[in-house]
Amino acid sequence: MPPRQVVPLLEAMVPEGLRWGGNYLVEFEPSSPWYGLSITIAARAVQSGLKTEYHSFHRNIVDVKEALEKLGLSVEAETKRGMLRLIESYTPAAGAVRAGPGEKTGFLSDRAPDVGRWGRAIKKQIRQGFNEQERRWLHIDDNTSLLLQFTDEETMLNSWRTVFIPWGRARELITVNGFVKGIASETFYRKTESLYDGVFDLVTKEREGRLEHHIRTRTFHGGEIDSRWKTVRRGPRGEVVIGTRQPSEAVRRLAAVMMTDMAGYSRLMRTGEREAMRLVDAQEAVIRSTIPRYDGSLIKGTGDGFLVEFRSALAAAECAVAVQRRMRRVRGGDVVRIGIHVGDVIHKRGDIFGDAVNVAARLQSQAKPGGICISKDVYEQVSGRIRSSMKYLGTPRLKNIAPGVGVYELIPSTG
Repeated sequence: MPPRQVVPLLEAMVPEGLRWGGNYLVEFEPSSPWYGLSITIAARAVQSGLKTEYHSFHRNIVDVKEALEKLGLSVEAETKRGMLRLIESYTPAAGAVRAGPGEKTGFLSDRAPDVGRWGRAIKKQIRQGFNEQERRWLHIDDNTSLLLQFTDEETMLNSWRTVFIPWGRARELITVNGFVKGIASETFYRKTESLYDGVFDLVTKEREGRLEHHIRTRTFHGGEIDSRWKTVRRGPRGEVVIGTRQPSEAVRRLAAVMMTDMAGYSRLMRTGEREAMRLVDAQEAVIRSTIPRYDGSLIKGTGDGFLVEFRSALAAAECAVAVQRRMRRVRGGDVVRIGIHVGDVIHKRGDIFGDAVNVAARLQSQAKPGGICISKDVYEQVSGRIRSSMKYLGTPRLKNIAPGVGVYELIPSTG
């Protein structure tokens, strides 16, 4: 496994640390405290001995320095010591008066945000190579999305894939890019997220006239994570703290729910405990490595199965097909049953509750070993959009569920 580095504050979600050469995305709402959080991460990282670059698109360099100084960081001393590097793109982007003498603060400073010109300079750096001082920095962009004011989505995607990510890998950076939600096309967000090794969500909710902020790890490739929502609080000096307690209120939203389990698990444990545990471990490995590709959130394990939440019924169905195909390659792995339903779920204390969860559990019990059962609500959303056939099974009696739930068997195509 590639070496990792614990990053202050983000360790609340990823205790094992982020990978050197890895790229991580923080998607934040405009009202969320990402600016304060990014400044706090930078200050605490330098104080812990981690070389840190802070690339500012959203604030001028004077504001950034003042914010870091308020957190007890001596900007001048740490810059001279080679532990801190400030890169400003705010001033040229805003067309404002440039900083005075001594305010030029690093590579790409005082250059207009032009990904083409930046790309040429970066490619030249890559060809020349990097000395040890230039390797293994934490690189934070406060608002990478501002680049879309100067270039189109496709150009930015291509530049990130062919220039900026290779640059980060060549320098063995841990790159954390902030990106505002909702300002680009959905396709752009999907393509962008696929380039990253991990995605964090930073959201803001209003409760009783008060704003509350929460963060979680939505996707992460490699290593253990805590995907539960964490509270984000501002301190009196602008310092941001990530708490371990979960939001006290129940949050309701529409979601697709996938429930899995192993058929005959109790019998397997009686007849061959070691074999049963091998299959449980195989299922877990397949689930954990498959769901990030479909933006799934693993809610919890259920002993011999898993509860997973998705943004859409289509994503859940496609993921279920991928899981079953991968499980069939495992010796004796044709035992997992999957049920999917879409409806309201209630989020509370890192778990989800509601009728959608209960129905998905009952549908899972209707599936054959190696099979997938979906509700009529899911069928209506995925029909004609997935390379699988659907067989109607009627409205079987589902324990503790109101009658009338239509059930379909989802049969993956062989092509």
